[in-house]
Amino acid sequence: MSFINSMPLPYFQIDQDFTILAASESAWSLFQPSDSLLHLIDEESQQKAKLLLFSKNILSIELVMKTIDSPYALIKLTCNWEKDKGHIICTKQDKEMERLIETVDKHRHRLAETNFELLEQKEQLEDYHARISELSLPLIPLSNEIVLIPIYGDVTKEIIDHTQARLLKDVYDSEAEKVLFDFHGVSSLTQEGILALGNMIESLSLFGTTSYIIGLNPNQTMMLHKIIPHIPVTYLKNLKYAISRFLGT
Repeated sequence: MSFINSMPLPYFQIDQDFTILAASESAWSLFQPSDSLLHLIDEESQQKAKLLLFSKNILSIELVMKTIDSPYALIKLTCNWEKDKGHIICTKQDKEMERLIETVDKHRHRLAETNFELLEQKEQLEDYHARISELSLPLIPLSNEIVLIPIYGDVTKEIIDHTQARLLKDVYDSEAEKVLFDFHGVSSLTQEGILALGNMIESLSLFGTTSYIIGLNPNQTMMLHKIIPHIPVTYLKNLKYAISRFLGT
């Protein structure tokens, strides 16, 4: 269950009595420790939670929940049931993107008005641009059920750790059933990077998403089978074959 603890998003596994069976460290950084999910939900929202969270289909609902920072925080819950266990991802509904864009605009206008280089503010502006790019970089939707994640360059632990929170959230928000990881543009793999990718695929599988890895060369195939032999993933020949198989084109 170590991959659950290290999930970059607040995650809970519950039973049908709302008892918390497992949770990620990110969940306990957002909520106070509790043995029941209901204890984390505002009293006015508990009935809504009881009615909607037991749907057999993957669904997303918004509830008022008690976080460490606020007793009335609006949280989006994405829930999927696997037999008698519910898998829940919590996403805080804040306005981080709007705040960053507003900050960038303020710095841009200030630099234009002063007409000289302010080194510290320029560096901060570049950091904000990088953050916005990370938040807004979309997946490539192939259909309502399928998204493509092309991977380029080196697959390292640092790269996976830097991007997986955004990728997991984007996949959940897209409600995709299949995720295609395209290795056609990968130049090199590291063992740590493969393990990190395996953990991300494990996280995706908890929510009913099927992962596929396509475009591997023989050496890459051997490495993945050796390092992460048991992850829930299917290997396909290339993107053309995947599109033909799933989209019939």
